[in-house]
Amino acid sequence: NISFSREFINDFLNSKERKEMKSHEIEPLTLWHAIIVIKSNSNCARTKQPLSLDDYITLPISFGLTQTQRKLCYDLFLKYEEWRHNGHYWDEMDRVLYVMTHG
Repeated sequence: NISFSREFINDFLNSKERKEMKSHEIEPLTLWHAIIVIKSNSNCARTKQPLSLDDYITLPISFGLTQTQRKLCYDLFLKYEEWRHNGHYWDEMDRVLYVMTHG
């Protein structure tokens, strides 16, 4: 099993990125939830793509996080996708998107 916290947060992100998470009060679970929202919002079912930064930032306040926190989470989402792609990993959102796209 791959550990998001250990292998992505601790091993892949650099110290500056981890420091930014801390200074903006983004816990690993908060980031994971943001990634889920970015990759599996109801708009993603229609477009079969993750939300764009603009779409993510303009989600209603009920999705939580400030605009600054959302921007940081989106930047880290892009790093997550790089890590996932380079490691040939997939997550449950990728599986759902694959089934929706290819049946």
